[in-house]
Amino acid sequence: MAGYIKATYRAGPVTVVERYYSPRYGVRAGRGQREKPTPERVAEANERRSEFKLWLTLLENFQPGDLHLVLTYRKENRPADKSLLKKDMQAFLRKCRAVYKKQGRELRYIWVCEYESTAPHFHIILPRIDPGLLQDIWPHGNIRPGYLYAEGNFKPLAAYLIKETRRTFRQKLVSGRRWNPSKNLRKPKVTIEETGRSRWRKDLKVPKGYMMLGEVQNGVHELFGTPYQYYELLQIVTERRKE
Repeated sequence: MAGYIKATYRAGPVTVVERYYSPRYGVRAGRGQREKPTPERVAEANERRSEFKLWLTLLENFQPGDLHLVLTYRKENRPADKSLLKKDMQAFLRKCRAVYKKQGRELRYIWVCEYESTAPHFHIILPRIDPGLLQDIWPHGNIRPGYLYAEGNFKPLAAYLIKETRRTFRQKLVSGRRWNPSKNLRKPKVTIEETGRSRWRKDLKVPKGYMMLGEVQNGVHELFGTPYQYYELLQIVTERRKE
């Protein structure tokens, strides 16, 4: 049996580990031929992967207390051409950058847009700042401020943003991306190694200084059909990262 692949993702206080076999080795989770994934299964897997990447990016770049703003439009200000929505967001971000610079802060962001089967609106994640400083630079409607919270380590937020934009993303009128990041976001650290070991332990010892989030998942890779393991670790004591 060939060695398995270990993928380790580190983002903020969370470490995620995946173990699986490459399908080229012919390792199967059970008897019989591996069925080719249907387009629907591939699309679902891609959506879950997009949610996973968004979650890690949020963890690496934002903290509890940072902003989650919803930018809405007054009915008379809604663009008839949905492709113009992106220009409104770009104008808002230019003004945002000036506000943050005046406060001695660096602007980082992630935004998504939704308009299918609902009034057009944006969700945008920003570093902590007085939201009152931003109200006047969005002239099209209201800004509803919210704040990131520690519970769930931003996973519910990532799931919500992906679900919220599911229909709009398929039209690709505003953006070809599922979610839109600023260029200065830090990337989660990813290490992928092919081990020389043929099997892994289904139960494992949690490293010192960490606690397990949830349970170890032992199952079958949704696309490869090979044995699969997944678990998440939270660092118990972390120093506050610099802005």
